[in-house]
Amino acid sequence: MTVRDYTLARGDVDVVHQARVALRRLRSALAAFAPVVGDDTLDRLKDELRWLAGVLGAVRDLDVLIPKRRDAAERAALEQARREAFDRAIAALSSARARALMLDLSEWLACGDWRRRPSSADMRALPLRDFAIAALDRLRRKVKKRGRDLADLDDEARHALRKDTKKLRYAAEFFACLFEGGKQQRRYRHFLETLKTLQDALGLLNDRANRSKHLAEAGLGGVFPEMEMPEKGTDAARILKAAVEAHDAFCDAKRFWR
Repeated sequence: MTVRDYTLARGDVDVVHQARVALRRLRSALAAFAPVVGDDTLDRLKDELRWLAGVLGAVRDLDVLIPKRRDAAERAALEQARREAFDRAIAALSSARARALMLDLSEWLACGDWRRRPSSADMRALPLRDFAIAALDRLRRKVKKRGRDLADLDDEARHALRKDTKKLRYAAEFFACLFEGGKQQRRYRHFLETLKTLQDALGLLNDRANRSKHLAEAGLGGVFPEMEMPEKGTDAARILKAAVEAHDAFCDAKRFWR
């Protein structure tokens, strides 16, 4: 059975999106362990993972956009664009390039140069709990710094903040089992909730920012009247305010690893 046959048999939406989530978690793990696994091969592998995630992400973006379009002609054009994006995603998953990526990644994890680099020897020797504390502190600082003056950030800067928020959230989930005290677990649940709220608000802003681009790619360039009217409950200014409040709550949340 080919990748395409398997995907269609299982349900294209779920399978493609789960593959995308798996790649996102893998890339987040590489970010968390960057001080240990950094070597000359890592950047190339990250570029390849970014390529594959981008192809799969194009399907997800259209799946988000299509239900929000009310005009039948627009929906038909977007659905055609979605079918084409899906075909590109399946072709990418079936490609020699993707197979080589998985093999190279497995080989690198098992016997890559990062395992022997003198510059990271001290980090490799750290107990995992100590490493997790340092990694979570580092990722948390990035989210705090990028989120300063969030209301004044442009779309690109907010997108960078969103990516850092996802990396921290996944890292928190990776390392949660190392901090199992009652107080730590209560703090963990609250900390994760603040991250999820911030990530959701930033995701809505990102979807709105990319809407015109996806319409243009589907041959629907120009501004449509309903895009000028705030959608009930999802007005951009309201979402931005929620994102600012979520970032403030995140900054106030106690670190569960301390």
